Amino acid sequence: RIINKTTVPLNIEFNENGRLIVISGPNAGGKSVILKTIGLLQVMLQSGLLLPVSENSEFTFFNKILIDIGDTQSIEHELSTYSSKLKNMISILQDINESTLVLMDEFGSGTDPELGGAIAEVMLEEIVASKTFGVITTHFSNVKLLASKLPGVLNGSMLFDLDLLQPKYILSVGEPGSSYTFEVAEKVGFPIHLINRAKQKADKEKLNYNFLLADIQQQKSKLNEAIEKNEHQEFMRKISKEKYDVLFNNWLDKTERERERKIELSRLADFGMRYLRLMN
Repeated sequence: RIINKTTVPLNIEFNENGRLIVISGPNAGGKSVILKTIGLLQVMLQSGLLLPVSENSEFTFFNKILIDIGDTQSIEHELSTYSSKLKNMISILQDINESTLVLMDEFGSGTDPELGGAIAEVMLEEIVASKTFGVITTHFSNVKLLASKLPGVLNGSMLFDLDLLQPKYILSVGEPGSSYTFEVAEKVGFPIHLINRAKQKADKEKLNYNFLLADIQQQKSKLNEAIEKNEHQEFMRKISKEKYDVLFNNWLDKTERERERKIELSRLADFGMRYLRLMN
């Protein structure tokens, strides 16, 4: 069955200045998909399989790939969502080093946001100190702020179209993103009057911070679109100039050949006239 959907490519780079990327942004915006994509491609590479990537892509090998994705709560083992997250954190802390790849989803979630955010901060600091490579997703504002201060860590965000109220599934590295909590709620049909009441109850400082992130993200998105448009126009101008140069040079060649043909005809005509006079 053919699914008429557009594939959005993922572009991501790890280096000494960005060994760890903290991705934020809207729910259903593609954060977890990025983690799974990176993990799957890395496992495929280290298993000797061909990768569906650009021919210019560069990869490296890791001794271990450490993953915390999804909800691993267990009634059998008496693990809540938060308990399972903590156990995964403990396991990761025991193995991380500069030869590992860490992929952690919903960083610090599963408990009180304030206390879970504090745990997430110290966890992030330990991960950074280990010099591991990795990607972490979060909705916590304190984690986003800390990521902007730690060396070797970059913030990233999933772009969101406020006009259409839908995610673009594009990763933008360089700044954190808003969770678009109310916008996503509106998109899925949550009652508007309840959303408005929720806005009144929300922490004004955090609400303003999210509005600021959303505005910055939208402005950057518009700027990128303008840059792409200008680059496209410059490319078309270059193509038009090259086409004009080719046509102009062809015209010059044709004109020169026509001039030489006329000179040759004139010479032949002059020779013919002299020959006729001699015959007479």
